Amino acid sequence: MSDPSLDSAILHVLMETLPDRIYFKDLRSRFVRNNLAHAHSLGADSPLDVVGKTDLDFFSKEHAERALADEQEIIRTGRP
Repeated sequence: MSDPSLDSAILHVLMETLPDRIYFKDLRSRFVRNNLAHAHSLGADSPLDVVGKTDLDFFSKEHAERALADEQEIIRTGRP
């Protein structure tokens, strides 16, 4: 059985050290967690500056609307 505190610590280390852009969104397509690489790619100084925002806060309306439609379809169908 895995230790939840160890799992959380491992996730934290990965989020903070990987150069890859990592983010998680809620069911309304708002960013709920992201790493520094992702924040910087959006022009934000900190991952906390991204939390609670959507693609519309960072991209053109057209891009954000397409991304939202794609994400909602994935949520609706369960198929990526």
